[in-house]
Amino acid sequence: MKKMWLRSMTLLFAAILFCGLAAAGDLTASGLKPASEPAQAAPLESAELMPAGSLGAPLVQGKTGSQITIPVWVHSGEQPIDAFGIDIQFDSAVLSFVSADPGSLDPNWLMFQVQETAPGALRAGGFVLESNIPPNSSGSLVDLHFKVIADTNNASVTLLKPVDDLEKFQLNPGLVQAVK
Repeated sequence: MKKMWLRSMTLLFAAILFCGLAAAGDLTASGLKPASEPAQAAPLESAELMPAGSLGAPLVQGKTGSQITIPVWVHSGEQPIDAFGIDIQFDSAVLSFVSADPGSLDPNWLMFQVQETAPGALRAGGFVLESNIPPNSSGSLVDLHFKVIADTNNASVTLLKPVDDLEKFQLNPGLVQAVK
C-alpha cells in the first residue's frame, strides 16, 4: 500500500512538473519549499570519482559557435533512483540551450523531460515504474546540449533544488570554458 501511495505521489509530482503548473522552486515532492540549498563543491573530473550520494557536472570547454554536451553526473550510493527532479541554472549570455537526452544510466524512463523555464534556467525530471537506476551506480543522468554563443573565460552550470530520490544528494557545479 505504501509503495502504491509513493507511486501515485510520484505520478502527481511528474504531472505538475511537466505541465509547468509549479512555479520554479515552490513545490517539491513533499509539497514544501526547501529551507536551504546544499553547498556546492568544485567541478568534477568523472562520475566515478564522485562521492556516493552526489550529483555534479564536469568542466567542459567549447569554442564560440560550437555545440557542447554537459552531462549531469550522479553517483547513487545506496539510493536506487526511480524518480528525480532538478533545476539547472546556466549563464545565458554564454550558453544557449539546444536540447537534452537521457544519460548513460537511462532505466527507460516512462517520462523524461527537460524544459527551459526562463532564460538561463532549466527544469529536468523523470520517473519510471518497473525499473530504476540501481544502488551504487555512477554515470550520466541527463545530457544537456548547449551552443556556445560568447567567448568569455568561464560560465557556471549550477544544480539546484533536487527532489524525489535526489533530495538529499550533495551538489557539485559544472564549469564551461569558452575558448577562442
